[in-house]
This record gives sequence, C-alpha cells and structure tokens, in this order.
Amino acid sequence: MTQLLYKSPDFGINDSWYAYHNGTYYAYYLTHADRGWSGQGIACSTSCDLLHWDYFGMILEKNPDGWDNTGLATGSVAEYNGRWYMLYTGNGDRPDRSDGIGLAVSDDLLHWERVGDAPVLPRRDPYTLPSAEGDVPCRLLADPYITPNPIDGLYYVYINSYALDMPFGQRGCQAVFRTRDMINYEPCDIALKEPYYDRIETAQMFAYKDKYFLYFGGVHPTDPIGQIEEWYGMPKNVCNENYIYISDHPTHGFVPHESSKLDIPFNPPVYICKIIEHEGELKLIANVPPAGCIGPYTFDYIDGKITVK
Repeated sequence: MTQLLYKSPDFGINDSWYAYHNGTYYAYYLTHADRGWSGQGIACSTSCDLLHWDYFGMILEKNPDGWDNTGLATGSVAEYNGRWYMLYTGNGDRPDRSDGIGLAVSDDLLHWERVGDAPVLPRRDPYTLPSAEGDVPCRLLADPYITPNPIDGLYYVYINSYALDMPFGQRGCQAVFRTRDMINYEPCDIALKEPYYDRIETAQMFAYKDKYFLYFGGVHPTDPIGQIEEWYGMPKNVCNENYIYISDHPTHGFVPHESSKLDIPFNPPVYICKIIEHEGELKLIANVPPAGCIGPYTFDYIDGKITVK
C-alpha cells in the first residue's frame, strides 16, 4: 500500500526521521512556509499504525539569538537513561562558524529543550577519523543519525561529511562518532567513502538478521570530473538517488550489491527515506518534498540483501 501519509498543514516538508515508544510512532520532519531551507524548523506527527497520523505541531525552531539562528536541518532520536535525546543539524551565520550538530532533550518525545548554548559537534574544526585506509580528515556537514539502541554500550553517530583529502565532486563520506552519555562524542570510524558521491546525505544504519545496512541519499555530479560547475559550494548539476549498502560491521566496510539502488517509481521523485520495523517487518517511508511522505513500502530480505517490494 502506498499513500500520502502525513504533511505539515500549510507548510512544505523536507527530510524526516522517526522514534517509537509504547505503541506510538513519532515522525519528525523539517518544515517551512516560503522561507526555504534557511528558515526550517522541526515538526512532529504521531501514529499507532504508520498509516493514520495526527499532527502535533512544531517542536523545535531556530533560535534567533543562538548559534543555530538561521534554521534547523535533519536529525535523529535515541533513548538514554529514561530520557530522549535528539541530535539535529543547526545552521548559523556567526563569523566564527560555530554552528554544527546540536542536542535537545525530552521526557515525552513531544516537548524538547536544547542542551547547552553550543553544538556538541561544531563544524568549524576538521576532524580526523581512523579508517582501514589510514586517517581521514573530515569536515562535518549535516544529518546526524544516532543508533536508537547502544551497541556494546556505545551509541554510534553517522554524519554527512566531506573528506578533505578528496577532490571537489568526490568528497562524500560518512564520518562515525561514538558516545556513552549523549554529551561527549569522539571520532570513531569512516563508514563509507566513495569517489562517486559528492555528498552522502541523511544516512541511517540499521541491523537486520545477521547484517548491517546503511541507507543514504547519494548526491553525485552528472558532469565529468574536471568539468564540474560549482553552485554555492556544491556541484551545479547533480543526481539525487536512494541507496542501501551492506556490511558485516556496524561502522565500516559498507559496500553496494546488485539491488543497492532503490527504485521507487513516483511522481514527483522520491528522495530521502527512512526504514522502520513494524510488526516484524521492515517498512520504508519516503519523502516527496514538499508535499509530504508516502508509504509504507515493504522490503524483501533475500540472500542477505534488502530490496523494496
């Protein structure tokens, strides 16, 4: 079954992410009127069955006097010690570029407060992350995804980043950080670094059966390398597609397989998805900006590979 599931009244929608607690699904998504990406806030809708949703309203907006004064972008949610924590992308225009990945906390998944007056992971400094190929200097961009449950006592965070040792048009990578307490984060690994992508957006790492999977939106230039035109720091002509890679490890070694590219026919095009487990099955909900979200789609799991039915 595919249908328009929810939308923000009188507003457009961008990227979405989800949490589940006591029989209720919480959808968080970026929403705006005519202000574009720079003015986005985060809204919430709730559902018990993934089909029927109730709009709650805005739960976090930009802070005009704070470090995230120009708008918010994609995040994720996890529970720790009985409270809920949201990592989110905060954008600001301070000269020192002190924006980055912010943190908010909630007791009920509906009412949120910022933690501190600065990002927990600022953008202004490059980070060096270890990988199988050696250390990789990275600049953080956006889209933190935190594992909803700890793995051996650690929560892992996957962040859309630029690999500074790669040329323009081939910089896309997923930097992985880890935390025990949701407050302190340390560089951990490189989940994915491929010269095919200039950006690896809104990743989600999830485990299923005996494998680990990395969903992401892949942005790759359509112009030949060496002829790429620049547009606000990114390639001008790009293709945005949806992928799922596979690995035996949660923080590295993710590779494509023959059905890695998700083919979701819909008009307008689908871009940015999230995978949710519902009644023992994996479900996919996809964004159709600015209209809302569609789905849920069901997956097949065959020979260790996930494909959309």
